[in-house]
Amino acid sequence: MSDNELLKYFNKTTGIIQAYYERTKGISNSSLKGKEREIFIENFLEKCFPKKFVIGTGEIIDSSNKKSKQCDVIVYDEHMPIFDYGPTNSSTKMFLSGGVLLHIEIKSKLTKGELEKSINITDSIKSLNRDIDAFMHTGDLPKEIYSCLFAYENEISTETFKSLVSSSKIDHVCILNNLNYIKAQNQILETKEQSLFIFFLDMFNHMYKSWSGFPNLLKYAPDLTSMRFKIL
Repeated sequence: MSDNELLKYFNKTTGIIQAYYERTKGISNSSLKGKEREIFIENFLEKCFPKKFVIGTGEIIDSSNKKSKQCDVIVYDEHMPIFDYGPTNSSTKMFLSGGVLLHIEIKSKLTKGELEKSINITDSIKSLNRDIDAFMHTGDLPKEIYSCLFAYENEISTETFKSLVSSSKIDHVCILNNLNYIKAQNQILETKEQSLFIFFLDMFNHMYKSWSGFPNLLKYAPDLTSMRFKIL
């Protein structure tokens, strides 16, 4: 397995991400430190994922006007519109649930409190309507947005971690150089230096399951037949 070029790439990438993480420990401002660490992952995703996928941060809404909590990273279909709340690229954005392919929360140190926050955010996302229709797709389309958690370090005992994630709606947890939890298998795997590689494969697989559907933009609009317009 050590001769596998793809695995070697991810092992080296893990070393780079880990080095950036260690360097940010010198930043005293916690909000800046957290943002820097989010950027590392966004840059990694932007380099590995196809250009047709947009990577951003913000809130997700569905066709019934339900809204998620603020999300760290959203991977989005480039063919769907994004609604910006501010004048700059860093402004909070609103994404339509039909165009969201993946959600990721990012934590520096995974404590019990931080895991519980991620579970609450995931709950808000899982409650949204999916708003995609079948289009050249075999099998069932995902009924919920695939939701993940990435952390650089773990400060929770195995027992507490397993108890919280197994009863949550989080689909995948990756702790760098440590472990992967995959809900579909209900297993915690000690993946060590291969953690990022396993995480990437699972994310990419589930993103394409959603992308194979057809986002229906009209579901978000009011009933056009009930609207009356003046003819000029």
